[in-house]
Amino acid sequence: YHAQPSQGTEQEKMDYALNNKRRVIRLVLQWAALYGDLLQEDEAAMAFLEEFYVSVSDDTRMIAALKEQLPELEKIVKQISEEPKAPQKKHKVLLQLFNTSDDRAQKRQPIRGSDEGEF
Repeated sequence: YHAQPSQGTEQEKMDYALNNKRRVIRLVLQWAALYGDLLQEDEAAMAFLEEFYVSVSDDTRMIAALKEQLPELEKIVKQISEEPKAPQKKHKVLLQLFNTSDDRAQKRQPIRGSDEGEF
């Protein structure tokens, strides 16, 4: 997020920094949107999101063009950090993964030495 090019004019360096920051913000927003429920349970991920939000917030004071992405980032961070952690939801998803109505799975039986048939 804080990458700076080593060559170029001051304007090119500023453009590079702005574009890089925007890409990283978009990536973090997508990551948080996809894995928000899982991120709640990961202290390191939550600390990263909060620290990242503070960095972006600080940068908006110097780079006005980042202000457009700050509200969305703030919304995601607050949503993830304030949602009640619901272990029931997690268990429900796991039960759905293992609960299959596949007839073949229900008709499976151990193979015996006396069994004949198609394999």
